[in-house]
Amino acid sequence: MTIGQLVKRHCEENKISHFEFADMVNMTPCSVSRLVRNEWFPAIPYIKNIAKVLGMSYMELISEHFSTFDNDDEVIKV
Repeated sequence: MTIGQLVKRHCEENKISHFEFADMVNMTPCSVSRLVRNEWFPAIPYIKNIAKVLGMSYMELISEHFSTFDNDDEVIKV
């Protein structure tokens, strides 16, 4: 799963909004929305915050994200 998919699942399972999640990880709600839509890849400090909230290490989170893509897939949309 991508980081965005993991965030979306976490929010749904815990019945929290993207606004609440954004506050928990010190991001803007707009950034969380872009992350969920796979339009943005966060910098390491944000990844560490997201991983902590998701109960993962930041390396686990990064590995999970990039294992989602094939070599031909577009990994990061700019």
